[in-house]
Amino acid sequence: MPKPLMQPTPVPRRRARSSLLAPRNVRRLRRLLVEPLEDRSLLSVQPLVFGGIDDSVASPTNAGLTLAADLASGEQMPLFAYEAIRSEGISGIAFLPDGRLFGTTTDGPGSSSSLIEIDPATGVELSRVAISGGISIGDLAVRPGTSTLYAVRSDHDGADRGGEIYTLSTAGTATLVGGPVSDGEVGGLAFADADTLYYATTPAVNVRMLLELDADTLSVQSSKRLSGNEPLSGLAYWAEMDALVGSGGPDGSLVEIDPATGARSPIALQAPARGIWGDLDFQPDPETLRQIYHEDFEDGNGQYTPVNDHPRDLPGYWHFSLGRFRDQLLNHSVSHSWYYGQFETPTGGGNYPVLQSHKGVLISDQIELCDSGTSILSFSYLLDTRPALDVDIVEVYVEHNGGLTLIKDRAGGSLPRTGGDLWLTSTENISEFNGQTIRIHFLFDTGEAPPLDPEGWYVDDVQITCLEDVERSIEWEKRDAAGENLLLGGATFQITPNPYTGTGTLDVVDNGPYDQDDDDGQFLVTTATINDVVMYVLADDYEIKETVAPPGYAKDPDPRMVTVSDANP
Repeated sequence: MPKPLMQPTPVPRRRARSSLLAPRNVRRLRRLLVEPLEDRSLLSVQPLVFGGIDDSVASPTNAGLTLAADLASGEQMPLFAYEAIRSEGISGIAFLPDGRLFGTTTDGPGSSSSLIEIDPATGVELSRVAISGGISIGDLAVRPGTSTLYAVRSDHDGADRGGEIYTLSTAGTATLVGGPVSDGEVGGLAFADADTLYYATTPAVNVRMLLELDADTLSVQSSKRLSGNEPLSGLAYWAEMDALVGSGGPDGSLVEIDPATGARSPIALQAPARGIWGDLDFQPDPETLRQIYHEDFEDGNGQYTPVNDHPRDLPGYWHFSLGRFRDQLLNHSVSHSWYYGQFETPTGGGNYPVLQSHKGVLISDQIELCDSGTSILSFSYLLDTRPALDVDIVEVYVEHNGGLTLIKDRAGGSLPRTGGDLWLTSTENISEFNGQTIRIHFLFDTGEAPPLDPEGWYVDDVQITCLEDVERSIEWEKRDAAGENLLLGGATFQITPNPYTGTGTLDVVDNGPYDQDDDDGQFLVTTATINDVVMYVLADDYEIKETVAPPGYAKDPDPRMVTVSDANP
């Protein structure tokens, strides 16, 4: 009997029993929609897209930020922002069938691209390789039914070969498939199915086209003029709804595209726009990410408490403010924020005294974190201080169980100054505090130094996103269909595709490594640690076939089908 190639460490679970070879999945998942927005027919099953912000040439803020958006509720959830202000952004994003996430980088004209692997749970870059040939990539897509990355070349590398289509290995090797498929500015790339590839381009000024290509020959099967004049930097295809979602709007928006007509319509997203999306892709396991806390201060002060009474020359300056509500900058909700400073105007221009010392701490309301999983704190901020690091102390703390833990500080480089014309998103993994009720502290302390006249510190749009552990399971029983309907031990079943990877098959031996039920004749395939990696059962349609019968019995000749999905718990 063949042995599995991977030896899992079981995670014991107890489940109710089903009848003879009657698999069912078990899901334990809580989901919270914090700020429901406009319902749309396209967005009826809560699709989750993962994306990255373009480079600083295309996006005025947050280059390289990774984020997710629930297109049903409109929630936008920043995941990971680099601590240093940078110019490099993300031009392509694509999930492989096994759940791995890859992206390509861009740094504007004159740059070549790297291929990066990204942790979908945290948005953190895991690895990076240069793409062979020094080429620049404009977008990524994965051909359905394969694990092959496809990429469209951009003109940023200066070779005047934009629009060529390549395959990319995960080692960064680029292999030319053909093209260029069209003249003009490179847009997004997305497969509709294994045979059909969509490509957006700008062949002339203010002319945006959507081309339908034969995936093998790259010949144009049809073309549609896109409505509107906004460029498209990324495309993603949602097979269940036969719809495209595009990114790249100058206001940080996403759009729904009807591939039959080229008509575009905006998708309502939660404010603020975090920057210009370079690309996006639908997350294969869309109900694992939820926004558990969001405060944009548009309807009040969020029950935050300013503590400005400290042993300094002057009281602190934290206050609820209308400052900068007309600055027309991306990455902060429009009307209200908290501000440390004075004399602010609708476009900025405030300051704080530097001839005398002062200190203030802004403390959030209580926030209850997830019990487990990955929790990401994010907030928007504009910070203008004196350059010296021994003055104007700016720090962020988590208050938990009566203590304070420093998580961000200007002196350490994790809260860089933005100046007066840039709002940044700051992110921090706070999973170490899971299961606790916390408060966030924002501290500003001038210290003593020669005077300048900086603007101060704005804080807005504080939120926490939680990627909870998800459990889906398949369980069934082998019984003697005749006689006393007894449980029968010793059978082996084959599941197609492998529920942990989405490809190949998995052989499940009664009481073997993949059967997490210790009783004879009862089978359970669920969350397991395989080669030191926690693996989850994927949502999919599965065939379960008996390949070895219990001693003295014949195999069941009929394979059984089971659907593991959130609609079939």
